[in-house]
Amino acid sequence: MTAALSEATTAAEVTRVFLDQGLAVLEAPRGVLVRGDLTGHEILGVKGLDVLAYSAGVLRAVNARVWNTELMPADTLRAHDLTPDASQSINRHRPVVVDFAFTR
Repeated sequence: MTAALSEATTAAEVTRVFLDQGLAVLEAPRGVLVRGDLTGHEILGVKGLDVLAYSAGVLRAVNARVWNTELMPADTLRAHDLTPDASQSINRHRPVVVDFAFTR
């Protein structure tokens, strides 16, 4: 990993090395690399996490629902060719579906 970091010349390359090799060294299946200072922070990369970041000055969440097929009626599941465990098979966390509207 040290060699790969010494060869990295951009933030994108450092991020790739950290997420690909650094997390493996730490035996961490998930991680976030954040660059920050006194004025704010920036997420450079994410691996193994479900993350959504947006600016409230540009977008506004209108509706948000957890997609949980275990709670859907049987006729809805059949109509969309789904099984009750479909949302669980995607990820151990239930997906969140969000509708956004532009604020500008």
